[in-house]
Amino acid sequence: MKTAFPLMLAAAGLALLAGCGKTDEAAVGVPGTAGADYCKANLLGAAAIADTAACAGCVVNGHAAAVDNDPRTFAVLTFIDAGGTIGLRAVAANGRSFPARAEAGALIRFPAGSAEEMSVRFNTYLAGQPVDRLLGGESASGALRPDQEVFYTVTPTRPFDALEAVVTVRGGETAAVRVHEFCAER
Repeated sequence: MKTAFPLMLAAAGLALLAGCGKTDEAAVGVPGTAGADYCKANLLGAAAIADTAACAGCVVNGHAAAVDNDPRTFAVLTFIDAGGTIGLRAVAANGRSFPARAEAGALIRFPAGSAEEMSVRFNTYLAGQPVDRLLGGESASGALRPDQEVFYTVTPTRPFDALEAVVTVRGGETAAVRVHEFCAER
């Protein structure tokens, strides 16, 4: 028994370290094991604001689920037929802000299907003013992993109090993208 305990302790330590790196591999396809549970700074209590102006007929349901600190829940961005672009912004509560160079992003599940283009990029804001317009860690349509929860990341260059995921789906059939959780610092 004395030998087994140190080995179990070492295995537990390695499991904890696996979630701390900059890779999103720990987030792939395992609901409840990624997103909020390894965020250093989540956006719990944040306001979630959707913008569907660049997507005719598109809708967003469950905004608050993207900022509830529970990666098992999600907001649904529904893109109709030809698609377009939807922005979902999480604005920190109570004047809270986050530092520059913090790895930020969102746990997102893109659907499998016949869309010609799917991408995500991020914008940051401070006191309602644009700070950064950033590409996502995997914004090219070929780099996305459909039908899996993946934590897409960016590294803001300046402090921010709001993080916006700008999701684009074009061509193909109606598609539903799930935004599980925003993370302000990972």
